Amino acid sequence: MSFRTAMHLAGAEALSQLLRYEPPGEAAYAMPCPCGHKARYREMRSRNLLTALGEVKLTRLLSVPALS
Repeated sequence: MSFRTAMHLAGAEALSQLLRYEPPGEAAYAMPCPCGHKARYREMRSRNLLTALGEVKLTRLLSVPALS
């Protein structure tokens, strides 16, 4: 493996770590939503993104408005 390839792999892994959100604590299960209702935590979602460093994984929180 060349030095350049190794650096791209290391950079992609570091970027994946930065884009990984932790599951929320109890306080974040209900938060204000821009629509005026409360948004409730639903699940963690992940997606692969292609960057200049290579493929990285984005993991984020999915919240949905509680329309009640």
